[in-house]
Amino acid sequence: MKFCPNCGQGNDDNASFCTMCGKDLRVKPQWETTPGQAPSEAGVPPPPPYSDSSVLPGVTHDIIPPPTGFGPLGRTQPPIYPHTPYQYSKTDSYAIASLIAGIVSFFICGFVGGILAIIFGKIAQRNITESGGALTGEQYATIGIVLGWINVVLYLVFIMTWIIIVAVNH
Repeated sequence: MKFCPNCGQGNDDNASFCTMCGKDLRVKPQWETTPGQAPSEAGVPPPPPYSDSSVLPGVTHDIIPPPTGFGPLGRTQPPIYPHTPYQYSKTDSYAIASLIAGIVSFFICGFVGGILAIIFGKIAQRNITESGGALTGEQYATIGIVLGWINVVLYLVFIMTWIIIVAVNH
């Protein structure tokens, strides 16, 4: 892979021009034009001399002009880098139903609302786990389950207390 000395863009080994800025990659660096020049002071040897041996025989790459920014060879937009597409997450509807049933069960529906909150919350937790990140709402499901259990326990305590009071008074 050749790197453009102007913009740093990586190009194919047989590229004559940079795909990003259009700089001529066939121009030899300055250290190659002066024969007998010593390697750099850091002790790093210079890169191998420019060779056109990677060009396919019979194919003339030298006649292709640099991209102008217009037309099929030029870029009119910035380069597209490979990335993972953004996944939109959606809140599971059972999680929302669990939360609503847990809250409403304190005012209406009582015991049945608490049981529904628990059932919807468990279904939501399973759906969210199996979705692989496509669904959210774990907090809603958990809060709905907790509210459902609190409501069920309160109603059971209320019913047991009522039974004891009725039994003692008779």
